Amino acid sequence: MSKEFDDRTRARLLTEHPGDDIGTWHIYGEDPNCDLGGSHIEPLLGTVTGRYSDIIEHALQLPHFYSWGYGGRIVKVNVVSVTPETLQTRNKLRAERDALKERLTEVERELKRYE
Repeated sequence: MSKEFDDRTRARLLTEHPGDDIGTWHIYGEDPNCDLGGSHIEPLLGTVTGRYSDIIEHALQLPHFYSWGYGGRIVKVNVVSVTPETLQTRNKLRAERDALKERLTEVERELKRYE
């Protein structure tokens, strides 16, 4: 695409996250179907890690990031490390949460008796 398209798309993308935001990102290509008819797809062009402003520069150069001129999108991904320890911790926290919810329900019932 032209520098004009890149500048406009870069400015649009920089409104979504700070340029110095570091993370893992999915880069999606622009939906080639710009009207309201037919099927719509945004092809996943890649998953990358780095500073958002650098990811934008990378995305602008990818084939299929542009289709009709608006440009694709970049989505921050929350990568979760799953290990036996994290599974155990998550299960413990869920059990604690459920017990707290149960206790809160009991307290709310008790409070209603005094209102």
